[in-house]
Amino acid sequence: MRFDFKKAEVNSYLDGLFNLFHSAVLILNQKHEIQYMNHAAEGFFSSSLKTCLYKNLAGILSKEEKLFGFIDEAFRTGQSIILHDLLLKLNEKEKSVQVEIAPLATEEAHPGIIILISEFGLPQSLKEEYRLKDRLSMMGTLSLGLAHEIRNPLGGIRGAAQMLIKETDENERQEYSEMIIKEVDRLNHLLTQMLDFTKPRDLDLLPVNLNQILDEVLRLQLVSAPEKLKIQKNFDPSIPPVLADANVLKQALINLIKNACESMPNQGTLFLQTRFNRDARRLFSKGQRTSVAELIIRDTGTGIKKKNLKSLFTPFFSTKDQGTGLGLMLTQKIIQEHNGILEIESQEGKGTQVLIYLPFAS
Repeated sequence: MRFDFKKAEVNSYLDGLFNLFHSAVLILNQKHEIQYMNHAAEGFFSSSLKTCLYKNLAGILSKEEKLFGFIDEAFRTGQSIILHDLLLKLNEKEKSVQVEIAPLATEEAHPGIIILISEFGLPQSLKEEYRLKDRLSMMGTLSLGLAHEIRNPLGGIRGAAQMLIKETDENERQEYSEMIIKEVDRLNHLLTQMLDFTKPRDLDLLPVNLNQILDEVLRLQLVSAPEKLKIQKNFDPSIPPVLADANVLKQALINLIKNACESMPNQGTLFLQTRFNRDARRLFSKGQRTSVAELIIRDTGTGIKKKNLKSLFTPFFSTKDQGTGLGLMLTQKIIQEHNGILEIESQEGKGTQVLIYLPFAS
């Protein structure tokens, strides 16, 4: 079948064929303007064909000199090109992909280029091997971190007990007793977090109203929030119920909103939004159009240093002075148990944004 490339027209047969692909399919003209993209490409770029049509690819991808150089080479030579393990920068995130570039030829010239972009996937055996290594590495990190965290309060308890043995007045005894209680409570909280993270959990999954849960969490958190904190809510009242254990999901949202409030100790704005995400293919993969509930929690706090972003879900890594890092790990585990996805974006000095995607109940 000859492809007749005219003004971004793709006949229905080819459109149906391209939409069977799990790879992103793009068609560009010689100016690198998008003439067509399939459903997988819409998911990959998190944008629709209607939005991207006739726009330059460089406006969607960060300018990738290597990629655009190969596109021009394919135009010039009429030869197909395959690029392995190419890093593409999309929305400030790098993805390792395989790119295939082929000219669309007519009898007169090469009026267009077709591009296939495939994200890399590891064989199942390798995935299992890496998963096992990750678990072993995680257990080692947990053990070292737990030993370190327990040693500190134990030292404080021992020191306070030694002072009580000595001759001290009533005020000093009161002070040292309170110190012992405080350190014991700290140990108890640490062990509770560890148990919550490691023990299996039986979820009571039911259709729940996400907006209602957020309102309840906000009421709890605003009691201890800074006086000058501003709250902005933009809840979509039309989103369907999500499938969740309401009490467990509340625990995760409390952790996230508490973190946001603590990053703004004096003043700031906490922004909460829920919305209907009609195409979560990029997140839930397999190239199938998937609708999910999307929750955004954004603050104008201190933000997180770029070098620390990759360590956010590492046990006992925390940007707080008294933090253990287990709270965020537990929050991520809860979202994953709900078949959801949690992503964190942050910029030092400008604030943090948390994105949560949860499947609908039906």
